[in-house]
This record gives sequence, structure tokens and C-alpha cells, in this order.
Amino acid sequence: MSLMSIRPPYFVPVVASVSLAYIVSIATLEVKPAHPMPISVSLGVSIASVTSAALAALLIAFLIRIGRLHVVKAILAFAMAYTSVVSSAMLASRAAPQLPFPVVAAVGILIALASLNTGIVGLTGQVALSAIFSNAIISTFGVKLPIALLAFLSIYDLWSVYRGPIRKLIREVERAYQGSPRREASRSKAPSFAPMVIEVKEGFIGFGDMISYALASSVAGRICPTLLSIAPLGALLAGVYLSFKIAAKLKHIPGLPIPISLWAATAAIVRLLA
Repeated sequence: MSLMSIRPPYFVPVVASVSLAYIVSIATLEVKPAHPMPISVSLGVSIASVTSAALAALLIAFLIRIGRLHVVKAILAFAMAYTSVVSSAMLASRAAPQLPFPVVAAVGILIALASLNTGIVGLTGQVALSAIFSNAIISTFGVKLPIALLAFLSIYDLWSVYRGPIRKLIREVERAYQGSPRREASRSKAPSFAPMVIEVKEGFIGFGDMISYALASSVAGRICPTLLSIAPLGALLAGVYLSFKIAAKLKHIPGLPIPISLWAATAAIVRLLA
């Protein structure tokens, strides 16, 4: 995460993503996972997913460095379209099997197209995609996989922002922006890295962070009693806001460790007391 201000607009897409993911999770509470994963498999899949994310970050940083931004955008477009259509299909197959696939696919493509934009259209698509993607995972694989994934992603995020692939990626994104002054008058000339980087006002939020927050919200809706599940969501958002405040001073901080730690501790307490 790279945030250089704590103006309210930064918080709006995060709250929207967390809220929508929670609503969808509660709405599909009766849907049983199609392929629930045991903890051993979940750990293996999580490690593989984090490793793939690290390799992808290195590849994208390299492509940006050699001036192949159009290749990066093509990769992102394909990834978003694939993720959106598959997530929509997975969720629909469990929650609304009566919907024909062409309709589901069309909705997924529209969400993907919106996600590739900037501004309100882009934020709307990114919020929607983070919600359906997180819920599709839970509706298909259960909660053990996302819990393991969030744990490994938080550890990876802490290392990667300061020493690993994300640090290199941030450096290349900043170098690209330095070549295109980001004053309001020339903002339209600056390169866009949406949806990999969500740009609001004078700072950036990683789309991966937003998806992780939505995933945590979806899990809370499944593992905690409905009335008490608000507590881990509040802890999650408090952690996000605290990260924003720290980022305003330090410029770059990992966006997952603080929010996910507070969310996990609160969810564990709720589970013990429920």
C-alpha cells in the first residue's frame, strides 16, 4: 500500500468493498461450499498463490522498467476479465443456478471493463469485483482457504513492501509517475496503472489490499454470528484507517498486517464468546 494522505476519499472504496462483500456473504449464508478444502490443502494452495503473486509483481515491475506498459495493461485486462467471469460463474452456480451462463458471463465482462477504468466507474467495478471474487472463493472452497491465504499474504506483504517484489513494483510505478507530473492540470497525461493500483486524489491503494479486505469481510460473515460479525469488520476498518495514518507519514507501508491482525484477533474473540 502506498498512501500519502488520509483524506476521506481513500476510505470510501475500502468501506464500500468491505460492506458489499459482507452483504453478499450474508445473503449467500445458506450456500454450502462445493469443494471445501482441508487445512493441509489450504496451506499448500495459499503458499502457491503467494509465490505466484510475487513472481507476477516481479514480471510487471520488469515490464514497466523496459517501457512495456502496454503489455502490462494487456495482462491486467486478461486477468481481470478471466477473474471476473470465473468469479461470477462460480458464485452464480452456487447462489443462482437458474441464471444462464451467457448472462453471467456478460455481467462478469462488464464488471471487468469497469474495473480497468479510473474514477468513479473504475472504483465501482473494483469494489464489485473484490466482493464477488472473495465470495466466490468462500462459496466454493469454504473458509479455511481464505483464512490461510490472508495469513500468508499478510506475512508476504510485510516483507515484500520493504524488501521484496512489491518494493520493486512501487519504485517502477513512482518512476513512471515522475516522468509525467501529477499536478491537477496535467493529471490526464500521467500513466494509469488501474486496476493494479487504485488512484484516489494524491495517493494509491493496492487492488490486492482491497480484495484482501473484502475476503476478510466475507469470512467474518460466515464464521461469526450475524450480529457479532460487525465487531471484526469494525476492527478491520480501524486497522485500515490506522494504516492510512501511518502511511501519511512513512509514504509506503504494507496494507495488510495491521488490519488483518486486528480482524483475526477480534474474530477469534467473537468465536470464543459466541
